[in-house]
Amino acid sequence: MKNSHIYIIFVFFGILLSLNHQIQAQTLQDAYIAIGEQRYEAARQVLDKLTTDSTSTTTDKAELWFLRAKTYAYIAGDIRGTFTGQDTVALFKSYKAYQEVLNLSSQERLYADSAKIGLDSLHNVALNIAGNYYKQAYKMTREIGVSSDLQTNGLYKVAFQAAELAKKLDFKDTLSHSIATYSAFLRQDYPNYIRAMKEMTEVLEDDKIKYERYENLIATCRDVINDSEETLRALDLALIDFPDDEKFLKARIALNEEMGQNNEKLLNDAKSRVKTNPGDPINYFNLAVVYQRLNRSYEALDNYIRCINLDPSNFTAIFNVAGIYYNQGVEKLKEIDELTFTKYQKEGEKLEKQADTFFKDSLSYFETLQKLDPNNLVILKSLKQIYTRLKMTVKSKQIKDTLNEMGVNN
Repeated sequence: MKNSHIYIIFVFFGILLSLNHQIQAQTLQDAYIAIGEQRYEAARQVLDKLTTDSTSTTTDKAELWFLRAKTYAYIAGDIRGTFTGQDTVALFKSYKAYQEVLNLSSQERLYADSAKIGLDSLHNVALNIAGNYYKQAYKMTREIGVSSDLQTNGLYKVAFQAAELAKKLDFKDTLSHSIATYSAFLRQDYPNYIRAMKEMTEVLEDDKIKYERYENLIATCRDVINDSEETLRALDLALIDFPDDEKFLKARIALNEEMGQNNEKLLNDAKSRVKTNPGDPINYFNLAVVYQRLNRSYEALDNYIRCINLDPSNFTAIFNVAGIYYNQGVEKLKEIDELTFTKYQKEGEKLEKQADTFFKDSLSYFETLQKLDPNNLVILKSLKQIYTRLKMTVKSKQIKDTLNEMGVNN
């Protein structure tokens, strides 16, 4: 009698397991039906839940992630406006889901080729989203005359991020390069503008257009950012493709002479512009750049911060402040590394505290930068180093998880 009770219990659990398998199968089938009926939100909810189920086999997981990737791609590319505001979120989730399929396919090849085809299609979705947001932002820029208001800046940011993904999916596509480059420029994100412009010159085949892009890059570095060293790097890059160009050669010679002889004149000119128009944030920015070039960090920081107070959207100014503080912290750590054991016992604690102070000073600026550009690897990696140094374990783990999701080894 006792054994029959055990048998009944096993039969009962066997029925439950069987029912659970049927429910899973029905749920997956429901997702297929929802996709076929273009009820993508319903399919998304089902698949989001199923992909967190650790009991699935490798083959099942590959199928689930593949369907999830397709569903998010449909949401991102939906032209009916049903998912307004969700397209970019869905775009990046689709990309990550396809990457997950490829990771799983190292063990199970069934969906690998389909995932690669899906990623090819996702390039067009990313490009369409980038172009749509860029057009909206550019229209607003023309209407109101500026691109630094929060709404317009946000539209350019989304356009830039979508275009960057389109570049990752097809690096030779020149349109995605253009959208990324000019979105960064118009939102005054000059570090990303410079990087994106340099990348664009790699894929341009028309020498006339490539030459014009180099002219744009050089002019921006010289006249807008007012960074002589970056201008010199741009000229060196241009001379790789156009080694005998007289204009670039003369500009490089003149700039070298200016950098060697006219620092005092540049400083006086920058001070004069601040005095003439103290309400213009770019004047403080330009003065800070000159101070930074002269290794006068205190004055550079003071003027960058004045610029930020007048224009909180100046990404490059915030980036430079964060970088100055961060580099000062790094220099202190190098100084500590060079101490003998005896000297460290005397001076080490003091220098450690000084290093931590610099990292703390840089932290708020890097956190602001992350809000402005959440996927910027330089910012994320810097934050990870700072959080680790300051023993902020929870935030350090969050950054590590973010980098892992982006497929970055850290």
